[in-house]
This record gives sequence, structure tokens and C-alpha cells, in this order.
Amino acid sequence: MKILATFAFATVFAILGRAQLLNIPLEEVGDETYTGGFGSANWVDAANYGFANHDGAEAFLSNYTGPTLSNLGMMKPLGGVIGNTIYRVSFYYSRYSSVNAVPYASYNYLYIGSPNGTMFWDTIPTPSLSGEWVKWSGTFTPDAADIGQPFTFGFSLNLISGSSLAIDGPLQVQDLATSTHEAAMEPALRVIAPIGSDHITVIASLFMKQLIVLDATGRAVEVSKGRTANGWEFDTSDLPAGSYFLIAMDPDGRMAMDRFPVVR
Repeated sequence: MKILATFAFATVFAILGRAQLLNIPLEEVGDETYTGGFGSANWVDAANYGFANHDGAEAFLSNYTGPTLSNLGMMKPLGGVIGNTIYRVSFYYSRYSSVNAVPYASYNYLYIGSPNGTMFWDTIPTPSLSGEWVKWSGTFTPDAADIGQPFTFGFSLNLISGSSLAIDGPLQVQDLATSTHEAAMEPALRVIAPIGSDHITVIASLFMKQLIVLDATGRAVEVSKGRTANGWEFDTSDLPAGSYFLIAMDPDGRMAMDRFPVVR
């Protein structure tokens, strides 16, 4: 296997700006569907509970004490048209009333796109304070049946006693295929890929806690190996020819991202 020679010289990371497809508030409009007990009453002005909405006039809130409730969920149409590409998606998350946030592990599923595609959440910080909004983001890769269909936002979770959640916008969908570099900055990463080598070496000028390689479908095929003196080293011998994304995250959840090809 060979990696394109231009990759070693061209793939210096920077923060990426992406073509914006959707950038909308999360507000109840009447076309939502619910399961397990959630409903219209969950759409409220967060100010009534001691903190500000992140965006718009209302947010989706739940604060619960009692026996565990299973498979509570919502599905909300978003519009737009799903294409044959990989998307970067995000929304905002919080907790309130001085109780713990519903953790990501309590979700049976959570997606922006469709329930059929592949959703990979790579940035899911926990709000440390009541009313603190944090951004959850990831990548969505559509299934073939999704192409041409509208985007949806959907989730199902198990709600345990003494937990709360607040969900709000703006909800964003960005097309990774049309990414452009937003601004020049000191590179966070430098990739070295010698011709004929089955390894990619990633050298970090800033501390990064994790590296993830996604294939063209958005599935994670590698998660950061042990760090060497020079950074990280990925074995690419098992990767088929194709296009890949390399995502790096620092301890604060900020990301750098770029694409690279693998050819035989």
C-alpha cells in the first residue's frame, strides 16, 4: 500500500470552516412526534427554571425524580435535503435544578440526519453547572435510502431519578465535503506519510488527547494509538484504498480536522 506523496506535504491541520446547510433554532412547531412520555409540555422558556435559553424563545427540558423510565424520545423534522456526503452536526446541551445531567450513556440513540445512517458523536462534554450550555457535535453519514430525504433530529433515552436535560439550538448541519480552511493559524498537527510506508505519523505542536480516523462512511476505523516521542503513529496496512478523515481533539473538546487519501 502507498499513500499519496502529496499527503505528507499538504495535510497540515487548521480549524476548518464548513459549508453551512442548516443553522436553525430548536423550537416546537407542531410536527414533532414523541415516545414514552415526552410531549409538548417539555418545550418551555428556560428562564422559568432559572437560566437562559441558548437560542430562541424556548428549549426542550426535562427534570425527573422517580423510578427509571425507559425509551423516552422525540423525533423532529428539520427540512433540507440529505446528499451523498458526510456531515458535521451539532446542538447544545445543559442541565438545571442542581441535579446531574442525563449522560450520553443513557441514550439508546441520538442523531441529526436520519435513524438509518451512521451517527458518530465525538464531542460530548458534560455541563458542570446548572444552566451551562455545552456543544455536542459529531459526524453523520447517510444510508443510501436517506439520499434526497429531509434531515431529522431524533433521540431515545432512559431517564433515571435525579437527572435533568436541556436541549436547544442553534442546530447546525455542515457539509464536510466542501470544507475550506477558515483562517491561517499555527498548525496543531503535521502528518508525515513516507512513500511506500504503511504508517502515518502525526506530530503535534499542541497537546491533543485523542485522534480518530473515519472512513468515507463516517465510521471510526482507528482511535489514537499509544503516543510516541514524536506524537502518534497509525498503522494503515489494513485500510482499504479510499478517502479518510483524521480528527484531533484537545482536552477542552476543540477539534482540528482534515482529509487524506489512501491508495494501493
